[in-house]
Amino acid sequence: MLKVAKTYKTNLAAICLTPQLNAQLPAWYHIATVHRLMQEATIKCLIKKHKAITVADFLKISNGIRNAPIENHRPTPYCCCRDCNTDRLLNCLNPHDCATEATIRLQQINSKWNPLTNLPASDNLLLMLSRKARNKQAKKNNKHITFGPSITSKTDLTECFRIFIDP
Repeated sequence: MLKVAKTYKTNLAAICLTPQLNAQLPAWYHIATVHRLMQEATIKCLIKKHKAITVADFLKISNGIRNAPIENHRPTPYCCCRDCNTDRLLNCLNPHDCATEATIRLQQINSKWNPLTNLPASDNLLLMLSRKARNKQAKKNNKHITFGPSITSKTDLTECFRIFIDP
């Protein structure tokens, strides 16, 4: 599948993604970050024990150190906060290191794709409800429709991939 994607120059052609779609992007080979080595024990733990695959997984893993009150979490392998105890149930030896690595990898994603930045989730270029209803009717009757200018991809990540070929 990857060979076919490379042959036909498949790429992610989304100008603006909703936060939900952004969270579905792969965490390890993200399109908007510098790729780093994946040989450390922390990386192996994130992959094998935490089963981190997507950006949403990194957000969940790093939540304990990004949003926890300072007095609850301690930056040691022996922290007894709720998030670290939950991670230890996965046989994670150092939940703080795993959360730190997930946070670092999230911070390295450029701002357009980074879920930690507070960019607007919408481009405010939506059609009015009456125009959407007329477009729906026009589609049924095979008539002309009004172009929806929104550049935000909202429904499914698979709709964001494009293949460009020479005719």
